[in-house]
Amino acid sequence: MTGFKTEPLTARNNSGHEDLPSQILASPDVALVAAGSFACIRTLYFQAKRTGKLHHFFSCCLSDREYALGRQEKRITDTIRQAAAAKGVKGVIFYASCMEVLTMWDFQGAIESIRDHLPVPVEILYRGPLAKRKREPLEELRQILQRWNLPPGSEALPPSVSSAQPPPPPDFEGILSLLQEWDCDTFLFTAGGCKKCLSCSETQFSYRNCRNSRFDDRFAATGDLSGICQILLSDFPEKRPLYLLSSAVTHAIGLDLEQLACELTQFGKQTIYLPSSGFHTASYGMKQAWLSLGRRFLSGRTKIVRGLIWILGFSRLTCPSERDTECHPVDFLDMGNPFSGTQKNLSQQIKQLERQAYTVEIWRETFLHPEEAVLPERTLVAAPEGLPLAKWMEQKFGIPFYW
Repeated sequence: MTGFKTEPLTARNNSGHEDLPSQILASPDVALVAAGSFACIRTLYFQAKRTGKLHHFFSCCLSDREYALGRQEKRITDTIRQAAAAKGVKGVIFYASCMEVLTMWDFQGAIESIRDHLPVPVEILYRGPLAKRKREPLEELRQILQRWNLPPGSEALPPSVSSAQPPPPPDFEGILSLLQEWDCDTFLFTAGGCKKCLSCSETQFSYRNCRNSRFDDRFAATGDLSGICQILLSDFPEKRPLYLLSSAVTHAIGLDLEQLACELTQFGKQTIYLPSSGFHTASYGMKQAWLSLGRRFLSGRTKIVRGLIWILGFSRLTCPSERDTECHPVDFLDMGNPFSGTQKNLSQQIKQLERQAYTVEIWRETFLHPEEAVLPERTLVAAPEGLPLAKWMEQKFGIPFYW
């Protein structure tokens, strides 16, 4: 397909332009302003942190609704004005995301509207998968700095300490982390840049049975899914369920991944789309994914196994180490109160429950299989992301949860 390909999903940043933000921030007098989804801003935040230039990095995370309604301009221009007024800044580069390219935001018009309030020059730098076919960001950056011809920065001014906090991981990263505990295939629809955020998390791991797309402006202009079905069937030949995830650009151009999932299922590859966009947090994405899967696969069940406990909300992102993770206090008054409401490590809780003759299982994909069509007597919530599913199971089946 023109402008579209797939590749193995990794947490390593192999982009040819990965040093572009570092080159912008290498000048002691230039500030970098960025807007976009959580995934986009998170990547740039950690890049600025690694170079020790967070004090010259200014960002605003925008929602899909703001982009759809064309309401991003005020937030972006307010951030540009903040950067231009910062101590020691002599020039500002607005680092446009794929969403600015996609929505064709009028940067020049926006800058003209605040020109009188800008004490320093401001220019836009287009980059990313939707711009790289027609532009050379590194060369454009060189030309911008040459035009400005800024005098050398003052070494007497130490960098101020930034109190800015990193954006949270995006929804698709959270869902990816929970699916890594499952025996399944996963495909992330992305233009390519969004997946760089996977290299930012403190808890990094290799992604099993995962691939992602990479596409340019030609595919984004058409959104044509014809032919992708056969590509994915070839990429994922094993008899495992396939889960589809989306990121900012694919969400914005309206790719019908529900329909694609139906087509793949008709070809014999059980496929489910788990709603995601990169505009929500990992916590939100995992909550919605667990709840969606529970409603989909558990609704028709009636058999409750006495003594069986399911742990909900566990993933390598919410619980970085199964052995060392601590749970919230749990009140097991109806279960002989083995914990007395104190905070204990998850593996210790499991061991104590097993000594009480309970069977404890972490909720995984095996519980979705028809041959395992049972329900637990109780559920234990290991992280907030499991709460919506636990509450739904209590309402639907009368199964109590402990949190």
